[in-house]
Amino acid sequence: EKMAAALQNHALDIVLTDVPYRPSADESIENHMVGKIPIVFCAHPSLAKKYKKIPKDLNGAPLILPTAHSGIYHAIQEYFVAHRVTPNIMAEIQDVELVRRLVLSGVGVAPLNHFSVTTAPARDRLMVLDRRTTRHIFDTIYLLIKKRKKHNALIPPILERFKLAV
Repeated sequence: EKMAAALQNHALDIVLTDVPYRPSADESIENHMVGKIPIVFCAHPSLAKKYKKIPKDLNGAPLILPTAHSGIYHAIQEYFVAHRVTPNIMAEIQDVELVRRLVLSGVGVAPLNHFSVTTAPARDRLMVLDRRTTRHIFDTIYLLIKKRKKHNALIPPILERFKLAV
């Protein structure tokens, strides 16, 4: 809400988010879906040995989830229901880097977007657990911009480059 207000007031030109923004009638904010990044379950190499058959092995597994306001949280919950999985939820955390650090410490298994896993420093390698199993769960990326009478010439190239990068 604060960032949308900053867009409205021209304090920001672009907002990057994982959920679309629903503008009120008096707001002129556009949502541009620029990418979908696959979600994969990850674990520390020592824990990954226990969880080879996904989703079955996630029953009772120590899981670190994103918080409930996240779109991924709801997609993961639907995945668990569809596959009759009841994990042991250790924590719900909004900060992705904190989740990565906890997984690297061996605290549990976590669903993370594939981009954040593959771009981590080599010393911080997480094991991806059977990436085929979560083919329909994605972290969706949106760029929000304010509609303007005179278009900002920087926005179209940014939108295009971001789509190519993700």
